[in-house]
Amino acid sequence: MNLTVVEQTETLTFVRLEGSLDHAAVQEIEERFLAETAARKKPVVVDFSGVNFVGSMGMRLLLAATKSLSRDGKKLIVLNPQPDVNKVLETAGMTNVLGIAHDEADARAQALS
Repeated sequence: MNLTVVEQTETLTFVRLEGSLDHAAVQEIEERFLAETAARKKPVVVDFSGVNFVGSMGMRLLLAATKSLSRDGKKLIVLNPQPDVNKVLETAGMTNVLGIAHDEADARAQALS
């Protein structure tokens, strides 16, 4: 699993994940992911276009970041999830908790609204 910080400004954090977000990957990136997202207390866009699998631990990681951000009135938006990943997020009810966008401009607008 690769985690790349694309952008960090005073108003937004934009990160890209690539690979399978399974149990092993979450163990590998969890501390850094939460430090780069939730700990900054800024709206977050997470580019999921390169994520080909998300398991329960991956969803737990997204949920932890989302809940932490929401306590500060901030949002986490998942950008461009692949169709299979999007279906898993929908089926698990994650789309009721975090935002999903299929366009970067829309993701940024949702995050900052």
